[in-house]
Amino acid sequence: MSLPQVERRILFVRGHEVMLDSVLAGLHGGSTKRLNEHVRRNNSRFPADFLFQLFPDEAAALRLQNATLERGRGKHRTYMPYVFRDAVQRPAPLSLAEGAVT
Repeated sequence: MSLPQVERRILFVRGHEVMLDSVLAGLHGGSTKRLNEHVRRNNSRFPADFLFQLFPDEAAALRLQNATLERGRGKHRTYMPYVFRDAVQRPAPLSLAEGAVT
């Protein structure tokens, strides 16, 4: 993925530049489930402000804005997505996640 494509996936939520967990996992060639699993298991390795979970209204607004919800059973998330703050500017923690999602 080229730099302009990555930059287009950076969102502005709660006053911070963030990237959705699904986008970040895709950049590292893994699944969203594995990325979030890795972060939960190794949360002491990440700064406290590195990620947060979206509120339902924020997730709904992103779905409407980006038309990310597919039709059909099992085609959408059953939980609120996580977003990673300054994911592009903080490569060190991401390198830890990269090993877990590949």
